[in-house]
Amino acid sequence: MKVLILSGNTGGGHNSCAKAISERFLENGHTCNICDCLSFISPAISKIVSLGHTVAYRYTPFLFNIGYTYFENHSSTYASGSLIDALFVRGGKKLAKHINDNNYDLIICTHAFSVYLLNCAAPYLNRKIKSAFVATDFTCSPTAEKGDADVYFIPHIYLADEFEMRGVDKDKLIACGIPVKKAFYDSCDKNTAKQKLGINPTNKHILVMCGSMGCGPIVHITAALAKAVDEGTEITIICGSNRSLKHRLKIRHKSNKNVHIIGFTDNIPYYMNSADLFITKPGGISLSEGAVKKLPMVLLPSVGGCETHNVNFFVSRGAAFCGKNKADIIKYCTELLKNEDLRNQTIKNLTELEIDNAADTIFEILTK
Repeated sequence: MKVLILSGNTGGGHNSCAKAISERFLENGHTCNICDCLSFISPAISKIVSLGHTVAYRYTPFLFNIGYTYFENHSSTYASGSLIDALFVRGGKKLAKHINDNNYDLIICTHAFSVYLLNCAAPYLNRKIKSAFVATDFTCSPTAEKGDADVYFIPHIYLADEFEMRGVDKDKLIACGIPVKKAFYDSCDKNTAKQKLGINPTNKHILVMCGSMGCGPIVHITAALAKAVDEGTEITIICGSNRSLKHRLKIRHKSNKNVHIIGFTDNIPYYMNSADLFITKPGGISLSEGAVKKLPMVLLPSVGGCETHNVNFFVSRGAAFCGKNKADIIKYCTELLKNEDLRNQTIKNLTELEIDNAADTIFEILTK
């Protein structure tokens, strides 16, 4: 089978999801290509959107929230005949040519824009091709309803009503979780993982992540956290692609042997194996990775938009805690570290969410 996965470069989550799905197809002998959906509209537009998304996330999150909320509440912005729709129709023609020229058997969309674009391509395809949409946040993102995929893989059955209310056929919905890489399902003894990472096995270990772009008030929070915990607690901060953040943190914590600063790494599953507590930006992929590892989570202040929905989903079910400010985050962290019963209850609540191995489910259903 020849598979095309249409992703997007607005953050790392969509591409991470695409790679997790691709992993399953490739290891079973299928051909799988991943493309940036917006590049079919225009490579320049794709770069502008990607850069704008990164800048807004890192420096002006309130603008991201305003934009996302506006699109969420004003579907007329991308209705048929609008400027946005005209751009997608133009991109759809280019996408259709790419699909026809390469004879794909299956199209999987991991970005709401991509399923919209695929629908615009449909009239120009030379044959009917099986298609699927995979949601990467715990909500139905704007423009997802503009698609007409054969199957919609959603993060949880609790979200089915929301997708149906936005116009997705309920008979197309399959609740399976959000795909994460296979390595996150590999287990390892916590003490062994700590030893291999240079963490004292007798110490508690806090893992701090801020998404692939290194977003959020990490500098101030980690400084406060380092002061709040005792010598029996070590902290690892993974900065992703944000080199400036890594540099600032290394300078600030250079004399603290219990604080470890890491840049981009492919070894996140192993760091999670070693962690007793996970502090993270509430992206759909990060939350899913933490849920798979059954890690008690404290969520950083959300940039809004889809992350607000992610926070509400986990916090309302007792599966995570969200700090509205630095003081809240420190309070939750210290409580979870000291209170084993609270940690165990949080793990129990995560387990009861029954977030499955989504990539395997998607592969099995689409290859039937």
